[in-house]
Amino acid sequence: MSGFRRRVRLDPGMVSTELAICVPVVLFAFVALVMAGGRLVQAEGEVASAAQEAARAATLHRSIGPARSAAGSIARANLEQSGTTCRAGGPEVDMAVDVPSGLMEHGAIVTVTVTCVADLGDITRVGLPGSMEFRAQGREIIDEFRSSP
Repeated sequence: MSGFRRRVRLDPGMVSTELAICVPVVLFAFVALVMAGGRLVQAEGEVASAAQEAARAATLHRSIGPARSAAGSIARANLEQSGTTCRAGGPEVDMAVDVPSGLMEHGAIVTVTVTCVADLGDITRVGLPGSMEFRAQGREIIDEFRSSP
């Protein structure tokens, strides 16, 4: 035991040296983790915003074909503008009209689902491996006071 006590007395500055080396590394890792989490939440919000904007754009059209096309282009443009990059082929955009006739008529509810599979390295900018799927729905009612054709 006397050898252990002698070694402890000879190295009184080792603890402060170890702390000086380890604390910055741990703080950097913690800050990087917080930033990565923030970017993930931001990407999720961007996909939700793109879905809502796509649903709104779809309600402005009178037939399903142009409405579906507008929803897809608006969702892609919003994600591109926000810097959220989806894997091959861009985001997947699906549109449904909530009425028995399936027509774009007054009072119908248009639901747009946007799915984006993104690489974690691109989203977090920290270089994390893997990917994550972001999915959001936007719902809009076709305005009853929209002018008739």
